[in-house]
Amino acid sequence: MKYPTFSPSLYKVAAAAFFLAGSVVSAHDDSDGHHHHNHHLRALREGESNGNGYNPWAGMDICGTRKPGKDDDDKVAKAMEKWNNGKKPNRDLEVVDVVVPTYMHLIYGSTESQNDVIRNDNAQVQIDILNAAFDGYFFDLIETTATKNSEWWGFRYGSTAERQMKASLRMGDKNALNIYYTNIGDNLLGWATLPTDYDNNPSYDGVVCLHSSAMGGTAAPYNQGDTLTHEVGHWLGLYHTFQGGCRGQGDGVDDTPAESSPASGCPTGRDSCRRGEGDDPITNFMDYTDDSCMNTFTSGQKDRMDAMWSAYRQLSTTPPPTPPAAPTTPPPTPPPVTPAPTPMTTPAPTRTCTANGSPCSKKRCRDCCSNCYSQRGPNRSCSACQ
Repeated sequence: MKYPTFSPSLYKVAAAAFFLAGSVVSAHDDSDGHHHHNHHLRALREGESNGNGYNPWAGMDICGTRKPGKDDDDKVAKAMEKWNNGKKPNRDLEVVDVVVPTYMHLIYGSTESQNDVIRNDNAQVQIDILNAAFDGYFFDLIETTATKNSEWWGFRYGSTAERQMKASLRMGDKNALNIYYTNIGDNLLGWATLPTDYDNNPSYDGVVCLHSSAMGGTAAPYNQGDTLTHEVGHWLGLYHTFQGGCRGQGDGVDDTPAESSPASGCPTGRDSCRRGEGDDPITNFMDYTDDSCMNTFTSGQKDRMDAMWSAYRQLSTTPPPTPPAAPTTPPPTPPPVTPAPTPMTTPAPTRTCTANGSPCSKKRCRDCCSNCYSQRGPNRSCSACQ
C-alpha cells in the first residue's frame, strides 16, 4: 500500500493553530518528589510566559541519545555500502515504502491525570507530525496506553525506572516504534535508542520524550511536536548534524554541512565551520533549533535511514525453510504366496491274484483274493495277493 506524504511546515502551522484555538494541553509540576528540572524549566511547565523568546534550554545538551562511537560508524558504513549497491535509481520520495507499527505510552505520576501528559486526540496529532516529516515512512498508530506510576514519572536516562517501564510496556518487534511520553530529568527533552542497539537489548528499544514537548505543550520553543521527530530520526539511524564538530566525517551524511556546535533559535546565515560547505543546517530536524525552525531531512539522510532500516529494523520477508519431509518407507513386500501343493491321488493298486503261479479265473480270483484278505496275509490259500 502507498500512502501520501505531507508538508511538515504546513502541518505544524495547522496543528499549532488548532491548539492555540483553545485545546492546549495542561501541565503541572512533578510534585511527587522527582524535582529534576531547574527553576526555568519548572516555570515553563507551570505555564509562565516566555513570549519574549527566552529559551531556558539554550546552550544545553537537550537530547540524551548516546553519542555514537567508531563501532557505530563502522556498522553505518557497511549498511550504506550494502544499500548503495542495491539501491534503485530515481527513488520516488513522494510515496511510502515502509509502514512502521507505532505504540504510544503516556505515563503520569501519582498527582497527575492522563491529560496532564497528552490527551488521546493529541496522540494522533503527534503521529501526524511524524508522517509529515518523514518521506517514505508511514507511522501507523496501533495502540495508545496510559499508565499511572510515580516511579516512571521524573526518571533519568538509563535509570532502573526507565528499564522497568520499557520492559513492562514495550510492544512489537524490531520494526515497531514505541514512544514514551512522561516527565524526565536532567534538563533533557528526550532520547532514543539507535538501530544498532536493538540486538543487544530489545526491550530497551524506543523513544522517550518530555510530555510538555508535544504539540500544544508548555516546553516552548520546543512545543510543536518536533522533539519526537528529532528522536525518531535517531531511532532510524541519524546522528546530530553537529556530530564531530568541524573535523572528521561529522554525521556521516554528505549533504549536511559541518556544524561546530548545536544551534538554538533560528539563526539564519550561521556558518560555524567556514570550510566552504555552506551555512549550518539550522532547519534540519537533527539540530537543536526551535521547533518552528525545523522542517528538513536531506536526501542523504533519507538514504541513511533507508539503509539502517534495511540492515537493522526490517523484518525478514524470506519464508522460513520448509523442514525436510519425513522419509517414506515403503511397506515391506509380502513374501510370495506359495500355492498349496495339490494332493496327489494315488490310484488304488490293481490287484492280481495268482494261484500256483497261474492267474486265477475271474470267479476263482475273487474267491482267492477274498480268501487271501480274509486270512490277512498272502500265500495262505493263494500264492500271491497283490
